[in-house]
Amino acid sequence: MPTGLAFKDGALYVIAVDKLIRYDNAEANLDKLGDGKVVYDDMPSYAAHGWKYLAADSEGRFYIPFGPPFNIGIPPTSVSQIRRVDPKTGNAEIYALGVPVTALAATSIRAPAKYWFTENARDWISDDLPSDKLNMISKIGEHFGYPYCHQGNLEDTKFAMVTNVRNSPRRCSSRRPCGSARHEVLHRQPIPG
Repeated sequence: MPTGLAFKDGALYVIAVDKLIRYDNAEANLDKLGDGKVVYDDMPSYAAHGWKYLAADSEGRFYIPFGPPFNIGIPPTSVSQIRRVDPKTGNAEIYALGVPVTALAATSIRAPAKYWFTENARDWISDDLPSDKLNMISKIGEHFGYPYCHQGNLEDTKFAMVTNVRNSPRRCSSRRPCGSARHEVLHRQPIPG
């Protein structure tokens, strides 16, 4: 199921729940794109929260969010992250961790490029909490708190579990201020995808 598109260097890239496909020379072949070439497919096939979006950097790599397959829980190690994928080689690296469902992504055009993404926070804490966020990744491997910490300062009552380990991702206090650029109320009910 295709969920996102990007056009880069004459090729159309289509991201589905479980693969990234490249269609070369797309503009000249709009009526006959063919099957395309799968350039990356090391992805779980979860449909729930599995929608993916593409944001490219100046080097042609794509940033791909992998949402957890549920609203809240301890995620499998293959999700709750953003990967940076090189479509030329198929190589990928984990760029950020602790990422809940991501609804929108973009990279900045100024050097050095920064990756921005919105986060749909977990549901069922209250009508107003936690807030959704606009996040910016400041370093590779940065952890955004899911499922332990929401909106940068609200510890999850079930998953935060008291810990004395300093800088544990389970502690909201281990994050930079808010762990994000801005808090927003972006939705009040579950969004399918």
